[in-house]
Amino acid sequence: MWLLHSLFLDAINADCAQFCVDWNAKPITGQVNHRSPNDLRFIGQTANGVYVENLTEEQSNILAHYLEPAAPDIANGIEVEAVAQDNEHNFNHEAVDVPESEDPFATMEEEQVFWATLAILQEEQFIPEGYGLLVEESEDEAYPVVEILQPGRRGRQEITISLPEHVWRPRAELWGRAIDLLVQLTEQ
Repeated sequence: MWLLHSLFLDAINADCAQFCVDWNAKPITGQVNHRSPNDLRFIGQTANGVYVENLTEEQSNILAHYLEPAAPDIANGIEVEAVAQDNEHNFNHEAVDVPESEDPFATMEEEQVFWATLAILQEEQFIPEGYGLLVEESEDEAYPVVEILQPGRRGRQEITISLPEHVWRPRAELWGRAIDLLVQLTEQ
């Protein structure tokens, strides 16, 4: 988990931020006449002004008090338990425990060696064997452009995910280099 976070978390966050920008510019069908959320916000601000929350320090402290977990289950006059019950049908399972993301290196020097060596492998474009990254390891002798996922417990439904090579190949190669290096360093 540490390696995934270290390699890709910033890129995933950047992709999510870009998705939000794109989504808010996408027109909505229906009663809003094909306007985007950005359009609706602008129209609302033009018609009603820009909302600015000018809380005094005392008001901020009161609000913070009611939003603390130790405070009563009321936030801004809303009964939290009632809201939770009203939305219970939206949750299909209990929350999943998030795995720990512990640094596998005993010292900072070992981690620095890892990153320096990975940078060299990246520069040399080294591709390790055994990770399905080499042409001869692939069934079709080409990088797959789609992946079929079968979600759910029964796996009856199929979802086809497009894998543009220019997006996924560099990430897959980085992952292969990093995991191969990490395995080698931790086995020593």
